[in-house]
Amino acid sequence: MSSALISEYAVGSSIKVPSPKTAMTDLVEFWCYSVLVEAPPREIYLRMKECQRILIEHGEELNIQDYGRVHNRIGIATLVGEFCGREANDSSLETSLCHQKSSYWGKLMEGLNGLRHNFLRFDRDAKEGDEKNDSPDEDLAYLPMFDELFNELISMIKLQRAIATLREQLQEEAKMPPSSKPQRRMSTIIGNYQGTVAKEGNGDDNHVLLRFLKRDLLKAHKKGETKSLPKHILEGLDKVMEKGDANFSLRLLQRKTQVLLRDWADQNLAPPTLVRLGYGGLSTTNATQNDQQTVSSWGTYSDAGVKEEQEKFINSEPLDARNHEADPEVLRRAAKAVEESDLS
Repeated sequence: MSSALISEYAVGSSIKVPSPKTAMTDLVEFWCYSVLVEAPPREIYLRMKECQRILIEHGEELNIQDYGRVHNRIGIATLVGEFCGREANDSSLETSLCHQKSSYWGKLMEGLNGLRHNFLRFDRDAKEGDEKNDSPDEDLAYLPMFDELFNELISMIKLQRAIATLREQLQEEAKMPPSSKPQRRMSTIIGNYQGTVAKEGNGDDNHVLLRFLKRDLLKAHKKGETKSLPKHILEGLDKVMEKGDANFSLRLLQRKTQVLLRDWADQNLAPPTLVRLGYGGLSTTNATQNDQQTVSSWGTYSDAGVKEEQEKFINSEPLDARNHEADPEVLRRAAKAVEESDLS
């Protein structure tokens, strides 16, 4: 049915029939929203690809503006689909997060910083056709989700970038011919890694991996086993990462990323039209919080009792987004931030 025929049919009727462009935009928003609902990585990735397919096939006619609600939903869905839609520790898959280069983690941080910038604009929730207003909403920047929680996430990603750099250097070392002093080069590599971690504020969170690296280096030195040292440490590094220790768990990082970005969307963007209508079983009582354990619940790894709770969280079944309730702690911290910024 053509747009002209739809408009003619709607004349004189109390029914407000959306244009094909509006209906298609609503569908894009719905698919973007679905990416944020808890699911296995493969399903999250496929939802993101479906959204991209619609944009590729209908992008020209949709002509979505480069700011506002739909633009920001697409940005979040793309990042979550790309990052949380990957397997974390499956060493048999080249696309697994454990195989990603240091440049991948750098681009991930760039993407997150870009999204944060877009959400701190006054036009973050602008509808298609609304006027552009790129002035910064400075008060919003002091809310936990855009301040300390965001910085915690970036800190975890920096740690993964440091580990990826270590892996790359060990792989290069493993390719080199035998040397009379491989331990010296290995000590330099591990020292560089330790310096990077300390500089970026992750020193206390990474003691397990550092202890493992130094222990194996010392062991090899005592036994004179130097030829296979880089390969041996690489294999040990894979085992440490696959174990999923909360210091540098890729699965925990994925979950924290998904929950934080879901909070950004749910608390700053109006819900999609199809979600408000309950399409596909989703509703506005959606993925606002991740059960009673949100990203704001975590302290440092050394805090008493946190390790046990983190491990429970990592190994728990995915939660249905429709059953989540708002975490009172998030609301309390947001209220406190508002009071301290003299907004009341």
